[in-house]
Amino acid sequence: GNIYRNIKLPEIPLCLKFDENKNQVLIGCKNDYGYLKKNNKGEYEFTSLKPKNIKAGEINEVKITDLYIYFYSNESILCHDRNNLKLVKALYAKPGEKHFGLIQFGNQVYLNKKNSGFIRIDNEGKNTEIPNSKALSAYNILFSFYQL
Repeated sequence: GNIYRNIKLPEIPLCLKFDENKNQVLIGCKNDYGYLKKNNKGEYEFTSLKPKNIKAGEINEVKITDLYIYFYSNESILCHDRNNLKLVKALYAKPGEKHFGLIQFGNQVYLNKKNSGFIRIDNEGKNTEIPNSKALSAYNILFSFYQL
């Protein structure tokens, strides 16, 4: 038989992502996000990664690259170092602007800014606009079949 346990979370989870290299479950919720960690009793508990002064929005997608973990909502992208889980960068939608999806190709992550175009989120902290991408930015791209 299987043994199941309920794990208390701050909100209903909107997305789950398993990091195979870290053997860790990442969780996105409404205005909170984090991971499951075993406590002293060997039971899993939710550990929040959200700093108190950060407005996260509804975290509904998690992307993992070799170096970073990206927690995505329509209002923000919160980038954490994959090794120490510290917040490296927070990107927010400007008033009247809406994030419209996060796309990953290998270790590269792109933000679709609705009706504005795609932005490549660079590891060095620069965000580069992708030329001629405005035509695609009206669509919410849900997934890609591209594999490296």
